[in-house]
Amino acid sequence: MKRKIVKQGGTALTVTLPSKWAADQNLKAGDEVELVQKGNELTIKGQGEIPFESIEINISGLEPKLIQYTMSALHKSGYDEITLLYDDEKAIVAIQEELKSTLLGFIIMDQRPGKTVLRALSKDNTAEFDHALKRSFLVTLSLGDSLYDLLKSKKHDEIGSLLPLEKTNNQLSNFCERLINKSNFMNQKKSAFLFLIVWNIEKIADYYRDIINLVLEQKDYSVSSDSLELLKDINKYLRYYYDLYYKFELQKINYLLTERDKLKEKINKLSINTDNITISLYDKYSKLLSTIFNLITTTICINN
Repeated sequence: MKRKIVKQGGTALTVTLPSKWAADQNLKAGDEVELVQKGNELTIKGQGEIPFESIEINISGLEPKLIQYTMSALHKSGYDEITLLYDDEKAIVAIQEELKSTLLGFIIMDQRPGKTVLRALSKDNTAEFDHALKRSFLVTLSLGDSLYDLLKSKKHDEIGSLLPLEKTNNQLSNFCERLINKSNFMNQKKSAFLFLIVWNIEKIADYYRDIINLVLEQKDYSVSSDSLELLKDINKYLRYYYDLYYKFELQKINYLLTERDKLKEKINKLSINTDNITISLYDKYSKLLSTIFNLITTTICINN
């Protein structure tokens, strides 16, 4: 769409905002917008009040996990008030667990037999997105580095203490996805790719969690020096991607491609003639590596 520039006063130049976009952002005269300049591009970010949305859904008969998945999906979708109806009071346990672990900023507003009402404590602010995404990155990096340090120092009894970091990542990821779905604070194409990045960062944290659980389940299992070195290299690989995301240069992707191939080859070689537990560990390494590598295409799209 095109807009004509209008001269006002001595040197001021103005341009009108599309009415539909302003309405979607709930902007009115006197509100502020943020302008971001990048080369010959000027991005306008709306910061108007986002409309309140509510939904009522019947979760009767759903298994606890499905109740939690439903709550997470509704939270990500952007609803500010979620009313859950059920015919079994056991559902309350699943509701409270998901509320505590994932639904950042939500509380139980009303609870009575067969009904629980959840509501956001405060209004979402799209300006918080960048901070939440960076925190999600940093929590995941910390999870990988701390896991390596504890395994290297053979402090297996302390590894379980890292699991709350994965829960924190879930909260941050859900919140980021909620903001993307709830508002139009960037163009639609970039929003779709950014959602994929947030989604995959959460999956990366999940794979670290799976490695932790694998080690915890095997009380006498000792992680070999080769396995430790691989984990260290994968952590380094993730940190390189993190640096690429915040300081994008297309040429840096060459490293991610060649290093991915080297690490895959190492995993394949070390998987030969080893025990089943270590094979399972290397399978999680492989999935972790692939998920990090899959972030590359979406990152190119966002920056071009």
